[in-house]
Amino acid sequence: MKNEIKEFTERGIKIAETLMKEGKYLDSLQACKEILQVDPDNAKTNQIIAEIGDRMFKKNFPLLKDLYKKGHYEEAIAAGEKIGIIIRNNHLSKFIAKCKSKLAKKQNQEIGIYLRNGIKNHKSLAKKKDWLSAIAILTELQSVDPRNEKIREMLKNDRIKYIDNQMHSDIKQNLLKEKKYEELYGFYRNLFAVFPEYKKLKNEMQKLEEEIDKKNQETKSAYTEENLKKIKTMLENKQFEDAVKASQETVITTKFKNKKAITAYKKAIASNEADTDRKLTGMIDKIITDLKADSLANPENFIRI
Repeated sequence: MKNEIKEFTERGIKIAETLMKEGKYLDSLQACKEILQVDPDNAKTNQIIAEIGDRMFKKNFPLLKDLYKKGHYEEAIAAGEKIGIIIRNNHLSKFIAKCKSKLAKKQNQEIGIYLRNGIKNHKSLAKKKDWLSAIAILTELQSVDPRNEKIREMLKNDRIKYIDNQMHSDIKQNLLKEKKYEELYGFYRNLFAVFPEYKKLKNEMQKLEEEIDKKNQETKSAYTEENLKKIKTMLENKQFEDAVKASQETVITTKFKNKKAITAYKKAIASNEADTDRKLTGMIDKIITDLKADSLANPENFIRI
């Protein structure tokens, strides 16, 4: 068995060397892989693989070097890594690392230029107090450099300035003056989306919520009082069924919490029931009276029991 392995290995090495000399590097590597499957620690085979790596690197290095000189670091890295899938070569690994370092430096320089230009444009917008546009620029700069504390602080300040500006605007003052609290709350919600952490705005929104609740309570109270007056008039006019419907609606609207509405509902039901009883009694009395009159006029039509 050992002799067979030795023969297979020696034959394989000769094939690998021949293929390498002919420049058929991929075929030579495949022959080496087959040898290593049988004899994983074969030094000669590993030596051939290393030499193929050097030759492939030297063959492709002019292209890689050209990309590097032109500053096309990303393309150089991609090409180098593609070769690295096939071979393991220290020179190639060092070259790729060098390209990555250059690329990072280049990107940092580009980011620096981009940030400086962005901040310059921001300064111009801030002078015009065009806060939304200024915020948009800083937001874009932050996406490029998320850890930049200066930009983060500038963005926070601009958001506050924009909100403060809007909170002193004519739009806000007019809505407040006209007591259009729901519209004003929507106005605040839009500002809240710009900077949710702003405590001053949160406090204003809380005050407005309380004012809206107060206004709603006043509206409900006025509505209830108006309905109670209508119900009273309906009862006076003996519109008992209408009074029942109106009082029932009022009780539901006030969520069964208004005592006057509940009392009016009970009174409307009682009045309606009493009216129904009166009408029914009147109908019965009329029927009896009619029957008596008919029996006197036509006694032959009635059978005495």
